[in-house]
Amino acid sequence: MRSIVLLVLAGVGVGCVAPHRYAALEALYDGVVEDRDRVASERDAVQSEVAAHADRAEAHAARVSAARAVLVAAADGRGVVQDRSAGPALVLSADGLFQPRTAELSEEGRQVVAGLANALAAHADGRFRIAGHTDATPLDSREFPSNWHLGADRAIRIATALVVDGLPAERVFVASFGEHNPAASNAEDAGMAANRRVVITALLSEPPR
Repeated sequence: MRSIVLLVLAGVGVGCVAPHRYAALEALYDGVVEDRDRVASERDAVQSEVAAHADRAEAHAARVSAARAVLVAAADGRGVVQDRSAGPALVLSADGLFQPRTAELSEEGRQVVAGLANALAAHADGRFRIAGHTDATPLDSREFPSNWHLGADRAIRIATALVVDGLPAERVFVASFGEHNPAASNAEDAGMAANRRVVITALLSEPPR
């Protein structure tokens, strides 16, 4: 094909072409072919990356949907499921789970946790972060030197109960935000109540190593 094209180019307007002119035409043709092949290769790479990105996005959306369904089932009408960047999150009021200003589960709290464990354990690939949040009421006791301690103890208490009830320990993480990530203003009772919460997040990223 290259010889035919070069012969056509060489035959346009002249009967013959000097060797150096033919060599120049040959180099020009080879350069055009290289450019064409490079552009085609780059196009194929871009198309492949776009397809891979679409596949990843579709898979991630399916994981989010599955995790959200698990949390909705686990909530069983209690709490609110929210979509967050780390993954879907179930927000539960701490007031119904614990005795006031303690990390002791109430009778209702024990029942809630038992139901949570069954639902979360059914999500075979699920990893869950249990985070304790408090209002801004100062704490300064031997048991709870700060709200961080109260939030941490509450998160650990729920995580422990979940593991006892069948959720594998390697799939549970705990965290405490204390009063430092409020959901509402602490200036009013309603806001303080909203801040006293436990958030169970279905983590969709890889675990830390």
